[in-house]
Amino acid sequence: MAICAGCGIDTELHELGVPICTSCISKRESSNPLLADLSLEITHTRDLYFKAMRALAPFQAPGERRPNGSRHGSEAMRLEDRAKIAGEKYWEALRCYVETLRRETGKSRSA
Repeated sequence: MAICAGCGIDTELHELGVPICTSCISKRESSNPLLADLSLEITHTRDLYFKAMRALAPFQAPGERRPNGSRHGSEAMRLEDRAKIAGEKYWEALRCYVETLRRETGKSRSA
């Protein structure tokens, strides 16, 4: 177990390779509205991605019973497209958060 770089308590969480606890993350995000907004965007896009993947799962499992009344091929393609788009939005939200976090971390180090 590592020591949080912010407050010194034990933590298993790492952010950009630096050990940090959830309390310190919450404090940082509450003092930086942009990071808080980006964090909410990650949560929202992750939830949409997971929902899309759950909808697609029955079409990907070999031998599984398909949902009644669906045209397997076109329905599966539509759900795959939805999952792909949701995944791209999720990864973009993650990328924006990390980029902003790195920029903010760099500012605090040079100050």
